[in-house]
Amino acid sequence: MRRLFSDASRCAAEFARRLASTGTELTVVAVAPEPHLLAPHAALGGLDLGMVHSQVLEDVDRAAIESSERLAQTGAVVRTHVIDLAAERSNVAHALAKEALVDEADLMVLGTRQQRDILRRIDASVT
Repeated sequence: MRRLFSDASRCAAEFARRLASTGTELTVVAVAPEPHLLAPHAALGGLDLGMVHSQVLEDVDRAAIESSERLAQTGAVVRTHVIDLAAERSNVAHALAKEALVDEADLMVLGTRQQRDILRRIDASVT
């Protein structure tokens, strides 16, 4: 099974878990990057970036659900939201800021996930 979280994401989730208590409202936001930005020449090799994008969305959704299940154990009210940068036509910072405004967030805890799995799907030589 692929690793869904980076160490930074795990630490961020643990930090949020420690802050949360019964009744705390948390939104887990996961961001799906645009595959063609990660590997702009992949289409020249005949790779179906649509298929890669679908797999990326599945992975991101699964990671958000897994994280929300862990956080829900605190008694917090947890929602999930997936930001698809290909659909949003935005960058990560603007997409997260927009979500924070919509959600009226008081605090944002960020973690990152390296995209090595995506790059391996696009280019098997990536290590």
